[in-house]
Amino acid sequence: VLRPIVERARRLQVSLGHYLTDGQHGELIREGIRVALIGPPNAGKSTLLNLLAGRSAAIVSPQAGTTRDIVEVSLDLAGYKVVVSDTAGVRAAEEEVEREGVNRSVAAAQAAHVRVVMLDAAEERTEECREHSAAAELWARALQPSPQARASDASRQRHVARTILVRSKIDLVSPTSDPPVVPAFLAELLGESHEKKASAQALEGRGSRALRMSCHTGEGVSDLIDCIKAAVVDAMRSGGTEGSSLRGCITRERHRQHLRDCLSALERYSARPNELELAAEDLRAAAAALGRITGAIDVEDVLDVIFKDFCIGK
Repeated sequence: VLRPIVERARRLQVSLGHYLTDGQHGELIREGIRVALIGPPNAGKSTLLNLLAGRSAAIVSPQAGTTRDIVEVSLDLAGYKVVVSDTAGVRAAEEEVEREGVNRSVAAAQAAHVRVVMLDAAEERTEECREHSAAAELWARALQPSPQARASDASRQRHVARTILVRSKIDLVSPTSDPPVVPAFLAELLGESHEKKASAQALEGRGSRALRMSCHTGEGVSDLIDCIKAAVVDAMRSGGTEGSSLRGCITRERHRQHLRDCLSALERYSARPNELELAAEDLRAAAAALGRITGAIDVEDVLDVIFKDFCIGK
């Protein structure tokens, strides 16, 4: 009598596991792919954000350190919602407010699905890139892949491929200048050896795209947008496990947690199906977790949510 019930419970476990390992596609579709513009002060990040937004969303000034907080703009790129973040310039700041802004920049880069690293072409070749090297630890925190991204060679390669290097303000340098040279510590973070200065072409060979761009003349902007679109599409397609589907994807964290609760209850049931009293309680808990998604809940549950989430006078 119990065998058909156990088999159905196991099939439901497999189905729930499939949805829970979807790479959070649903949340990405609903909340948007996060793109962080990061770089040293005055690299043109705010100007690029305004150009992408088509409006003056961020303050632009020749004074370094103008941006202190994260400025976000929602865009539609490649048919997906994309949230582009302008961040404070990454440097070893002495002033407390700017330090907090830099820390927020680092956090935004860590949380981003795509990172656009902007370096000022006019200052990039200064001796030893002292300004950048002084902030090497901050750059490392911002660009190094997470433990999850370091789990496999493919994950590390995707992380590098979604880091787009931009040499900005090329209208201020000679068209015949040497190929761009990337600061050694930054090249190492993007996959090159610390022992040599990496060219943009070398970084491209390791999967990181390097572009020349001027927001003033518009040169290279369309190429950058195409690169961001490609990275956004890659983030959507590679987020899930092989064979995962966007059909029936989970779009709310609350629903995901209820499915986890249901799966846990089914796993407990499968471990002890012959202990009828405990097994019945496990099945009841699984059904209740699903009911919180489908709407099969009682009045007490509704009242609990109302009094928990809303301010009601006594």
